[in-house]
Amino acid sequence: MRKLLRVLGIKQLELLGQSATRIVNAVNREIRRRKAKSQINTSITSFDSTEQLRPSVAEDHAPWLDIVIEPSHIPGMVSREERQYYNYLGRFYSGKGMAIELGPWLGCSTASIVNGLIPNPHFSGKKLYVYDDFVWRADWMNNHVPKAEQLENHQDFQFLFEKYTQPIGKYLAVEKRKIISYDGNESLPQLNWDKGPIEIMYIDCGRTFEANEAWYKIFVRFFLPGITFLVLQDWQMHSEIPVKWYNQIKQFVDSKGSQLQPIHELRNGGVGTFLYR
Repeated sequence: MRKLLRVLGIKQLELLGQSATRIVNAVNREIRRRKAKSQINTSITSFDSTEQLRPSVAEDHAPWLDIVIEPSHIPGMVSREERQYYNYLGRFYSGKGMAIELGPWLGCSTASIVNGLIPNPHFSGKKLYVYDDFVWRADWMNNHVPKAEQLENHQDFQFLFEKYTQPIGKYLAVEKRKIISYDGNESLPQLNWDKGPIEIMYIDCGRTFEANEAWYKIFVRFFLPGITFLVLQDWQMHSEIPVKWYNQIKQFVDSKGSQLQPIHELRNGGVGTFLYR
């Protein structure tokens, strides 16, 4: 093998490395699929007891794909399958803890999450707690909004979030907070949590180990073993090829060992969901 590698050019070695990475990703995905099927808590049912939570990691037909959803007018990078999934997962909210979203951007994911929770009677009288630093990063955010809504770098964009989520505003408790200091948010207050147990968290606040470890340390003492779902919206980015240095979310998950049990992975979207054990 060493002799073979030495005669290959740099481009050939790069392509070989990418092929090897694809194989490793496929093997790891299959391991997660089998763990999800063998370790699922079969006592988790929908609010009306008509449906049992099914694991679905790299399966051909996920249980949420038949859900009918309306088109969204809110700018975002949320796939149709992700929106279907949020609707599906909302059925399994039991009310034993709070629901939280980190990093909603303009609210496309927020609206889908809330629309999945509203029909659930366990969500009655509750709110989705939403946290973002609401700092505009013009170099990429301006590419995803109409020209009339393009903002200056580091401008506060909470007003745009509130505009787009106005129809569901009564279901939201929104606060401007930072998880870690990053690119224009240095003066904002630090996020903390004192509102009791957490049942479900939707997390889209960075791919680095540092960012994910930061929110985990804030919230982990409020997680409920066997109940709390952690929906990592950037999970699938760990398998990007070529590998990006900042896609460290798998290293973060791996560092938690058996505490995070894989439950769901989407085929068309970045989401991976883990059950806290």
